[in-house]
Amino acid sequence: MSRIVVDVRRQGESRRPRDEVWADIATIPDIARSIPAVRRCERNGDRWRWTFGRYGALGLEVVPAFDVDATFDPPDVARFWPVGEVSEGASGAGMLRLVPRGTRTAIDASVRVEVDVPIGALLAPALRRIIAAEIGRVLDGLLAELH
Repeated sequence: MSRIVVDVRRQGESRRPRDEVWADIATIPDIARSIPAVRRCERNGDRWRWTFGRYGALGLEVVPAFDVDATFDPPDVARFWPVGEVSEGASGAGMLRLVPRGTRTAIDASVRVEVDVPIGALLAPALRRIIAAEIGRVLDGLLAELH
């Protein structure tokens, strides 16, 4: 068994003011439907359940899914913390930070995903690259939607 840990960060800019972008953060479960790498994102109060697409390498498929608790510090920061232990072999945490720049808003998005997979250490780097690329696609899609 190997634990794959992936840290991905993306930065972007919205043409909209920070308050408008902040209002969209509450709609991330709806926005997630248009991001190809996300199967679904469900919100139940402050608890969010993320289910991602299948990641595969060398005959192994992984479908990460995990719960996070969200905390909000309007209108600047949204944090997503893992709930309990690794569930279904995966856990995740993330942060969205909004910084006003005149009439625009800088967006800094970061995610850490940990996945336990039944592979040896030699195969782990290949799967790590695949997961990092897919999580990058998720963040790119999110930034595009918040644009």
